[in-house]
Amino acid sequence: MFKNKALVIVSVLVLALVAISCAAPAATPAKPAAPAAPAAPTTPTTPTEPAAPTAPAAPTAPAAPAAAATVAGQPATTYTNAKYGFSITYPKKWIDKALPEPAVFTKVASADLGADQISVSVVPKTDDIAGTANSISTNNPDMKSFAAKVTTDSTKAVKLSDGTDATEVYMSSKIISTDVFIYVLGFTKGDNTILAFGSTIKGQNNKDAVVEITKTLVAK
Repeated sequence: MFKNKALVIVSVLVLALVAISCAAPAATPAKPAAPAAPAAPTTPTTPTEPAAPTAPAAPTAPAAPAAAATVAGQPATTYTNAKYGFSITYPKKWIDKALPEPAVFTKVASADLGADQISVSVVPKTDDIAGTANSISTNNPDMKSFAAKVTTDSTKAVKLSDGTDATEVYMSSKIISTDVFIYVLGFTKGDNTILAFGSTIKGQNNKDAVVEITKTLVAK
């Protein structure tokens, strides 16, 4: 009896396994992955042309040295008077000389008696520049000591190098037997009249030189 039961149980188990086996669907095998498309070939990059070499900058020419200021063919310097508003250029080697008022500036070519001279005087505004210039020259200590008479030879309206209206005066005198040449430029600024004098007892070259120096007078 037990043997028959055992056979029945085994038969049932076998049938159950067969049933389960038949009921389960067969597993679908996975499809193999599609092969990856080959990458498109990369277009070769056109090589960049090397930049043209920069031309070297042209060397800068050195600045020409400023020409040294000269007047009457000599190295010069400029005197400026801010109080009265004028300047005048004269040879550097010329030296100071003391003159009484109204002179505010005086230079002479040397310490020798009778050396070429320039000076600037400042007086209250006047319309008679020629007469004032004559009076100042007559009262110059060198002229006064010899009681020399100063003659006004000519006068005319001119312009300074900066365009300022001015008066030009040529004068002369005599000390014993020596002729004195005097050149004057004068202009009025505000309440003052400014007069520059150039004088010499020598030849034409010296006359030209003192005139050139005196003509550097400008208003400031």
